Amino acid sequence: MKGNISRVMLVVLSMVCAMGVVVVIVMATCDRDGDVDNGIVVVEERVKTQAEIDNEDENIPTVISVVDFAIDIRDPEIMMEEAEDVALVRIDEISGFGNYDEVTGMYTVPYTYGEMTVLENYKGDLLVGEAVKFYRNGGILMAEEYYAGLGEELKQKYGETDADDPELWTKKTRYTTNEDIKLELGKTYLAYMVPRGGEDGAYVIICAQGGLREARSGMDEEWAEVLNNFTGEWERLSDVVAK
Repeated sequence: MKGNISRVMLVVLSMVCAMGVVVVIVMATCDRDGDVDNGIVVVEERVKTQAEIDNEDENIPTVISVVDFAIDIRDPEIMMEEAEDVALVRIDEISGFGNYDEVTGMYTVPYTYGEMTVLENYKGDLLVGEAVKFYRNGGILMAEEYYAGLGEELKQKYGETDADDPELWTKKTRYTTNEDIKLELGKTYLAYMVPRGGEDGAYVIICAQGGLREARSGMDEEWAEVLNNFTGEWERLSDVVAK
């Protein structure tokens, strides 16, 4: 992939017009000290990327891989230690998908890449208000893209499986890991990350559902809770990042 993935909206409103699908993202603003002002401020209006449209399409077939991690990704304390950077981030754009790592020059598992904004920082050097690129395991590929990343033996088997299907190379497939969550445009998450190591200054969100937890505001409009992807319960953000 383009990032070293192997190392381990927030409201979105959409409308259809003559020029295509338009996204209006309503964002919270941050001051220099990291305080969040959840006033409604429309900061962007643009046509959705094809990746964003595909990401929302539930009709794309899904392939799920079973992955065992060397660490307990359910434990916030372990995740805090494993990550080099931990921050509350807003997903501003899902730019695309891939399976080739330009840093290592090798094919890897399918991944998603895009842009996010840092809302709060708990570990590392990311600045509040900073816009950075991200990469994350899991994505949607055309059959031809996926085929290019296979070894010769698997290529032969893959070609034989649906050899009689005239639309084989035009089909898209969603690739994900067991129990992982789907990244959603415009949502805010607590993200556990490591630097990608390339020239674009991007970050890799690690450990599937253990490394990305949806956040929501409390009664006082501050970011107060994050979702536990394993229990389905909301937990106090301050407790999670304090561990």
